[in-house]
Amino acid sequence: MHIHLFEILYVLLNRTDLTPSARLSLVARFYVFLFKAKFKLLPKDEIPFAGFKFSHRSLSNLKMMLKDTFFFGEYRLSPKADPAFIIDCGGNIGVTALFFKFRYPKAKVLVFEPAEKNYAVLKKNIEQNHLEGVEAVRAAVCDRAGEMSFWDNVQSPTSSTGVSTWAVDKDKFVESRVPAVKLSSYIDRPVDVLKIDIEGGEGLVLEDLDASGKLKEVNEIVMEYHSDKLNAQNKLSKIIDILERNGFAVVPYGMLLARAAQDHVWKKPVYHFMLNAKNTARFGAIRGV
Repeated sequence: MHIHLFEILYVLLNRTDLTPSARLSLVARFYVFLFKAKFKLLPKDEIPFAGFKFSHRSLSNLKMMLKDTFFFGEYRLSPKADPAFIIDCGGNIGVTALFFKFRYPKAKVLVFEPAEKNYAVLKKNIEQNHLEGVEAVRAAVCDRAGEMSFWDNVQSPTSSTGVSTWAVDKDKFVESRVPAVKLSSYIDRPVDVLKIDIEGGEGLVLEDLDASGKLKEVNEIVMEYHSDKLNAQNKLSKIIDILERNGFAVVPYGMLLARAAQDHVWKKPVYHFMLNAKNTARFGAIRGV
């Protein structure tokens, strides 16, 4: 993995949550990190980055997650955000949870992750970084409670999923039964930020929050939308309808969107991109992210 000029320009021009000098520093620090990774100058585990130690299941996956989260800032919030309570659905090994604690040290973070091996690394990353105010739940968020089938991608753990149509390659995916919960049952107070990256299950979670009335308790949503024509429950039009009916203004954004635009030009399938949704009752007029 390396940094393309296009990606550097994206960070310098679009990371408006950072000062210009902080953007330059970020580019330099990430370049040094990738240089060390390329020449095997990093430890095998407990990889140092941004003042944290990151354990992992796959170094290549870790580099990708750090690039998307810390470098591109795919889960950055509104510039004036100062969240007290964040819910992280699809916590994987904890990279986004650590990012939120890096940016908002006083925030309480509730993390959901269903894959057993991911969850074990997630817990380790919380403990070895001595994070306070972070609670991890081993469960998939869904529209029902109980158990559900889940497919762990042993070759690329970031692509583990609860969507059966994605898990057709039996050499990559290992099926298991995991605990499933309704996210609405965990919302008993206002949620400043709801992060969703659950590989095609985001529509089911929003249906639950809509039906329960709990969606109105959420101030801001940062979500990775996953497209799949075989996954009818996750249609973009359905998701946007739910959000808009509940008073959210929806804005697509991020490096994933730029990549999706490139794929569209080259007539490649567009699989995912970021959506930001703000509760207009709480934010007032929306002026982008």
